This record gives sequence, structure tokens and C-alpha cells, in this order.
Amino acid sequence: MKVVDLAASATVEQIQSFNQRFNPEPRLSDPQFLNWKYRTPTEDGTQITSHLGIVDGDQIAAQVSVQRMRAWLDGRWQECSYWADWFSNPAYGGAGLLLLNHIIPQNGSLLATSASDLAYAVYQRLKFVLMPIDQRFVFVSRPMEILSAARSNPRRAASLLRRWTKRPLVRVLRPALEAGLEISPVSNVDSSLLDGWELDAPSNTIFVRREDWAFSWLLEKFPYPEFRILALKSSERQIGYVLLHLTRKAGGLKEGKIVDLNARGWNKRHLVSLFRAGAHDLINQGAHVISYHASHPLFTSLARENNFAKVRDQCVIMYGPVAETVGSGNADLHVTYYDHDEAYY
Repeated sequence: MKVVDLAASATVEQIQSFNQRFNPEPRLSDPQFLNWKYRTPTEDGTQITSHLGIVDGDQIAAQVSVQRMRAWLDGRWQECSYWADWFSNPAYGGAGLLLLNHIIPQNGSLLATSASDLAYAVYQRLKFVLMPIDQRFVFVSRPMEILSAARSNPRRAASLLRRWTKRPLVRVLRPALEAGLEISPVSNVDSSLLDGWELDAPSNTIFVRREDWAFSWLLEKFPYPEFRILALKSSERQIGYVLLHLTRKAGGLKEGKIVDLNARGWNKRHLVSLFRAGAHDLINQGAHVISYHASHPLFTSLARENNFAKVRDQCVIMYGPVAETVGSGNADLHVTYYDHDEAYY
């Protein structure tokens, strides 16, 4: 079995057929979405994601997506990759493991979140580090409407209502802005806000982030109007941002996500204002529930202090230099705009 580039070696129809059988994420069977994911280049003409697979005739036996990222480690940016959509056809024994063994030596550090029990067993056997430091928080903003939707999706509604009953009748406070500041929608993030901000953060923090053009790739090339950025400004100068995502789920329920936020100097007051502004923006767009993931203590505190209820820990799965440092317990991990539960899609 030979590993090939699926973007060049497989049609969208072949990828769709494979995903419909073996990939549980519905959007990965949507041709419009697949054309964006597999065929849309970045500003520099390359693909944001490498799609590797094993093809047998006109059938895909296995696939994995590897997205280029960077890790701020030992005072410099180092190569890092995020892998996802790792699935195989059970009829082709060993195909999935062959793909994983193919990508490991080509990457300095690898990182992913969440996995099946079978995948966790494979990661542990290959000496990956599994750290339960990715925390998921939820805020239920329209509990009565969720209850009404139970007729068409009772399991989902019951789950969300159980989360709401942990902290009933709470609200996310309105953002309190300092004089001279405003928060408003923007079409992209100021590049000066993305350069050098890691130097303002604690020295024991490892950052993992996508390239800067990921914002325009989502906002300008994504096939659905689901992403939105709010910027915190001072005299038109961006000093912070929050990236939001709103999707429609089964039963007509809308789920919002606070995907990523940052402020110059990691200013806590500014981060709080952005977090609250993002939550209220999603509520105004009709979100029934809002979710938020964070790994770094400063960012998990934003959720707790604004009445989001923690629903679970997820493992961050790591391999390479990042894993060695985080696993030693000498550093906190902060991951920006990465995929889990469709945060990126």
C-alpha cells in the first residue's frame, strides 16, 4: 500500500463516498465543503492542509489530514502540525496505521484533540503524550427553545438542558469598555496584532497556532457565512479580537462557538471584554448554546468567570518536542484556532 496526496490523486466524489461510509462528521460529505477543503489554495498558492491517503483502484482505503502550524518553543517558532480526519476502511487492515507512521517522521511536533478509544490505544502504543488539559465549556442561552426543539432531537435537547440546570438563570455580563475603546466587526485581523504577541505572555507558555492567513481563508473563502471577527479598537488600531462561528444543528438549534481570542499584552480586562462581546454577539445572532475550548489557565478562567459551565476535559494528543515539554509539567499549552467539534469547520 502506497501513501499518496489525495488532493491530487482522488476526486471529490471519491472522498465524499469514503466519508459517507467511515467519517461521522456530516459536513465532510458535503461536496461544496470538500471543494473548499481539498481544492482551495491559500494566499501563497499552497494548501493549508495536506490530505494523505491510500487508494485502491477507485476506492480510498484510508485518509488523514495534516495542517501546518507553528509552535513557540524555547523562544522561537518551530514546525508543528495538527492532524485530523484520520479514518480507514476496516477492510484494509493496517492502512490507518501506515498513514500515521508516514506522517510522524515528517513533522517536528504533532498535535490533535479528541479521538476514539481505538485511536487512543494506538497513540499510547506509539508513545504519544495524552494530556487532559483541553477543557470544554458551554453556556445555554435559550433553554426554553431547546426544550421546544426536543420533539425533533430529544437526546441533544436533554443533554443541553442538563448542562443548563448546573447554573440556571445565569447571564453573561455586558462588556465594560474603557474610555476610548470600541468593539466592532472587521473583515480581517491586523497583521501587527498577530506578530510578536507571544513575547508578552508568560515565559512558561507554549503556543501552537496556524499561519496568519488562516483568518482570510476562513472569512473570505469559506463556502458558508458562518465565521465572524470582532475587533477591540483604540483610535482605529486593533488591540484585540475574538473569532466566532455559528452553525445550525439538527432540530433548528443554532450552536455558537468562541473559537479564538487574543489581546495585546494578554491584557485580562481586554480579554474579558472580548469574551463577553463575542458571547453576546452569538446570542444576538440566535445561538441557543455557546461552546468554548481552552487549555491555558488564563483562558479557562474567562469561561468560569462569565458563567460558562465546564462539561468535560478532552485530551490533547502530542508527539515530538512540544509533547516532551508539556509532558514534563514545566509549561502551559495555549492553542489558537484549531479544530475540535467543528471549531475550525
